[in-house]
Amino acid sequence: MVDFSLPGRGIPNSVTRTYNSRGALQGIFGQKWFSNLDMQLVNDTWGKVLLDSAGTERPFMLKT
Repeated sequence: MVDFSLPGRGIPNSVTRTYNSRGALQGIFGQKWFSNLDMQLVNDTWGKVLLDSAGTERPFMLKT
């Protein structure tokens, strides 16, 4: 579901959200609702984890 969209000359801006009945996280739109604004980068003991808008953990390591 697209809540907001602003096309322009550069990168277009939009706010989208999805409902995940199996999700455990609380998004800014409420329980089990996740948006592209809810993405987080979290430090874990072994590296970094990106929590995407569906609440899925996507681990990655930074190359130094």
